[in-house]
Amino acid sequence: MSLVFLRVWLLLAPVAAFYLPGVAPHEYLDNEKVNKLSSTKTQLPYDYYSLPFCRPAEVVNKMENLGEVLHGSVIKNSAYDISMGKIEFRVLCKRTLEPAEATLLHTRIRQDYRVHMIMDNLPAATKMIRELPDGQTIVMYDRGYPLGFVGSAERQGSVPGGAYLHNHLRFVLKYHKDAAFDGARIVGFEVEPLSVKHKYKGAWSDDASQLQLLTLPVGHDSPPLRADRKRCGARGGLRVRREATGPVVYTYDVKWEPSDVKWASRWDLYLYMGDDQIHWFSIINSLAIVLLLTGIVAMIMMRTLRRDVSRYNSPEDKDDLAEATGPSPAPPAACSPTLLFVFSCYHPSSSSGGLLTATLLTFMLMGVPAGYCASHTYKALKGTEWKLVTVLTATLYPGAIAATLKCLIGQQSSGAIPFGTMVVLLLMWFGVSAWYMVGAFNVLMGGILPFGAIFIELFFIMTSVWLQRFYYVFGFLALVLLILIITCAEISIVLCYFQLCNEDYNWWWRAFLTSGSSGLYLFGYSIMYFHSQLEIDGFVPTLMYFTYMAVFSTLFFLVTGTIGFYSCQKFVWAIYAAIKVD
Repeated sequence: MSLVFLRVWLLLAPVAAFYLPGVAPHEYLDNEKVNKLSSTKTQLPYDYYSLPFCRPAEVVNKMENLGEVLHGSVIKNSAYDISMGKIEFRVLCKRTLEPAEATLLHTRIRQDYRVHMIMDNLPAATKMIRELPDGQTIVMYDRGYPLGFVGSAERQGSVPGGAYLHNHLRFVLKYHKDAAFDGARIVGFEVEPLSVKHKYKGAWSDDASQLQLLTLPVGHDSPPLRADRKRCGARGGLRVRREATGPVVYTYDVKWEPSDVKWASRWDLYLYMGDDQIHWFSIINSLAIVLLLTGIVAMIMMRTLRRDVSRYNSPEDKDDLAEATGPSPAPPAACSPTLLFVFSCYHPSSSSGGLLTATLLTFMLMGVPAGYCASHTYKALKGTEWKLVTVLTATLYPGAIAATLKCLIGQQSSGAIPFGTMVVLLLMWFGVSAWYMVGAFNVLMGGILPFGAIFIELFFIMTSVWLQRFYYVFGFLALVLLILIITCAEISIVLCYFQLCNEDYNWWWRAFLTSGSSGLYLFGYSIMYFHSQLEIDGFVPTLMYFTYMAVFSTLFFLVTGTIGFYSCQKFVWAIYAAIKVD
């Protein structure tokens, strides 16, 4: 059988992919990629080659889009070489650790960093066996593989508390063959990391056939074997100590397994989300809230409001009506193109950062209607500093985000945005309004229902972002977002009507803050999530987490507040337009 030659690329970041049924698969392999080191304890991604690993003759950066830079997922090539269908064991290289390198490795291992690879747009994964409540077992994938492990009494061959480096990788590549095409298609990419304290006899050689290795890796739960298949002893793992020097031998082997999984179904194990009953329960609960609010709004419009209008004996003229309500601007549509893009065609196997790039471009283009609506609405409310409002709309929110990125730059994280990229982002703008609080109790009460509509789905989204899990239930997300929009509109209308009944005509900021206050609950939820679900260590990672959640909560506040404001504006215009004017 002819061999198709593979060159393996290394990259250390979560990988997303764009996948549409019918896209032509590859019957040959050409470039495995790896992107970055990531950790659930520090949340700071680092470049793969920031650690003492084997490098190819020339390290080539492959930046595909702006989203990859923002995500810290710049692809780089690696020294791994794999041949299609060929089972082999290879020596990658030998590195002599300097004290600083050993200390860095020791720290990263204790911080639970993981390495992420991709091959044929499939991310490397470690296999997990999960038992279901009915007693059945299923196979699931966890993205990437751990950089190392901390020894414990339960792990054979390790010293409790010691840091061990995974210096041997066992690639298990699954392929599918069919009479409909020539060659084979890759449908699985598993990695089994091992820690082996290699020993060899004679002179060192990078050629495994010439190097007389005295150890052979057999598994992470067992000590390595000598070449004569006898145990090497209980201390077979490669332990990394702080400020210690010594050689590290990196090796890998490749195993090919035939599979009945077709190319179109190869992502199923990655995207398995478990039981979806909790999603349906959340949606049904939110729909009950929507129906209740809809009934209240209908009662106001059909009974109370009709009676109030009929008893209204002192109508204002149309000029005063326009002065009170302002003209009707275009509805908020900045999120629509991005959401349409997500729900129609997003898939985790697309080019890394593609969705983020499309989102940023969408927001940049939507800056034009954002500035127009902001200044137009401000002038309609008799504001005089409309130019200042336009400038703040374009600069306030992105300026606040740019200020928070300094901590990442100071930590030399690959997730930090380079200066050139920051210049590009400065050209993009978002809708921003000032913060002005009136009627704090009503405002806080108004944010409970919109947040309640999304908090179940929010848990899965945050788990995907902060614990590096896949999220692929966009159908549920679309329903939840629709419920959120309806809830924000209706709760703002109800409270706005009660405010007008109390002869308080300053409804605009109250309407904005009523639904927008759900962003405050979102940030409060992020605090609870931090203490209950995450194990983040260190001041800078903690600061980064809360900074990002504050940025996201602010954006959520702006989006939900805008929905509430425009809904109330339409409502006020409708009820006052029904009043007869003499």
